[in-house]
Amino acid sequence: MSRVLILETSTAVCSVSIVDKDSILVTKETSEPYSHSSLLSVKIQEALDELGIKVKDLSAVAVSSGPGSYTGLRVGSSTAKGLCFGADIPLISLDTLKGLSYAPHALQPTKNNYLFSAIDARRDEVYAAVYDPNHHLLLPGAPVILDGSSFNRFRQENAIWHFSGDGAEKAVELVNFPNCQLSSPTSSSIFFHKMAMNLLRAEKFEDIKYFAPNYFKAPNITKSNKPLI
Repeated sequence: MSRVLILETSTAVCSVSIVDKDSILVTKETSEPYSHSSLLSVKIQEALDELGIKVKDLSAVAVSSGPGSYTGLRVGSSTAKGLCFGADIPLISLDTLKGLSYAPHALQPTKNNYLFSAIDARRDEVYAAVYDPNHHLLLPGAPVILDGSSFNRFRQENAIWHFSGDGAEKAVELVNFPNCQLSSPTSSSIFFHKMAMNLLRAEKFEDIKYFAPNYFKAPNITKSNKPLI
């Protein structure tokens, strides 16, 4: 049996799933703020224990690789690399924006359905990408300032925009397009099931030594004004 451990830490959600070809075997997740560094390993162990397996019994570890929270992505990627290196199993990288396109959507057969993945980038900005219902990329991921002119090429009268991700609610409010639907305001490792299994079958693995998340932007690090002593 091919089992894959999926880690999703790109947003506030700390989510872990173990999946096989046909099903999601177990999921452990929390939305507790700033919990990735303290709870990710706990959730992984809980998932493994529930199935009665060890890391070496996995076929691969798949990690959501961004964009998203700098800290969350660092924790997820370093944990995934450590597990893969220690158990000598492959590492799979999962595009976070594409993963969000697999959230449940209420598609309308008579409309042009566009799947918008939106990750909060603070203020009126999101990291966004657009997909068709078959998850083919229509607009590559990039930082987007949200206003009434955002995503103009998709503003068709018979279009429905389906938003997922922790920037989805903000996007629905700011894009000023009447045919918007909120599919999921959060992310989850379960959204990445099909992607992970497809990449496992294709043997599209990362070089563990050189893999790094896709942050889209450099982290905003400020210098403290407090004295060291």
